[in-house]
Amino acid sequence: MKKLIPLAVVGALLAGCQQNADQEQPKEQAKAAEKLVFNSDIEKQSYAIGAMSSMRLANDEMLKKMNIDKALLAKGFSDGLNGQSEFDEQQIQEQLMAFQGAIQAKMQEEQSAKVQPVKDEGSAHVAQLKQADESIKTTESGLHYKVISEGEGGDKPAATDTVKVHYTGTLIDGTKFDSSVDRGEPTTFPLNRVIAGWTEGLQLMSVGDKYRFYIPSDLGYGDQGYPPNIPGGATLIFDVELLDIQNVEKAAEKASEAEAK
Repeated sequence: MKKLIPLAVVGALLAGCQQNADQEQPKEQAKAAEKLVFNSDIEKQSYAIGAMSSMRLANDEMLKKMNIDKALLAKGFSDGLNGQSEFDEQQIQEQLMAFQGAIQAKMQEEQSAKVQPVKDEGSAHVAQLKQADESIKTTESGLHYKVISEGEGGDKPAATDTVKVHYTGTLIDGTKFDSSVDRGEPTTFPLNRVIAGWTEGLQLMSVGDKYRFYIPSDLGYGDQGYPPNIPGGATLIFDVELLDIQNVEKAAEKASEAEAK
């Protein structure tokens, strides 16, 4: 059998609902009274400019993360329009530069947190390879390399030299992101204008040598990577064959000797 709700309780519920309705009604009336009335196109346009500016700021993800004080932001906007800013132009520039620095620091912090697992995975991969292959050596900077085959020896390039190489680059999972071998065209470049791992590694080689480099991100493309093929923090593996060294000073000396003869 269903229990009947006492009439007193029903009365109390109805009274409570009416009381809530009575409280909401003034709020709605006040809201309606606050609604702006535009008397001209310029008034509408003025409001639209302010709304557009504030909406852009409100939707900026970085500003959200920086916990901007909206009340002071609005006051600064209003004071600036009215020529009543608490700061002079130099102080404003100082604060904006400080804020820009804080944003950059925040972005770097987030990027570092994002790429750290990628770095750790690369380090673990190379450590595992080194444990299985004692021929992989490591320089003081952290560059890992393995001699695949040696040529006839001879001069090694300096950082100021231009070198001609064939190479293939992969990620640690074997994904190939670049290869002069596949293109069928060797690459020539100044050794001091490439990633640090290449600049250091090529100086270990003589013409005809083939090396494999395991390059951590701080000697490669860093936390930013090289989109879209190289993610931030990635360890890179390069098979490199040094084909030629184009030493500018030696070439000039040979040219002078030839002219003298």
